Amino acid sequence: MTRRIILYSKDPCGLCVEAKALLDALATEFDVQIEEVDITTDEALHQRFRLLIPVASIENGPLLYWPFDMEALLDGLAKAQDTD
Repeated sequence: MTRRIILYSKDPCGLCVEAKALLDALATEFDVQIEEVDITTDEALHQRFRLLIPVASIENGPLLYWPFDMEALLDGLAKAQDTD
């Protein structure tokens, strides 16, 4: 089952680039779809995440706040699968 992960970010953001690279590496190994959302295009998202980005939201799973690593992503995916 494909899991969707939303990466909340903005441009420019060096940490967001690092997070995106980590998510892209995850996508080469696992059935995940990565969607990047620029928080500056939505005022509510900007207010919610402006000081927290990058943030990864795993479908039916946890929000992961930076700094997260591959282990945290895998753990988040496992927790999301438990909800099915």
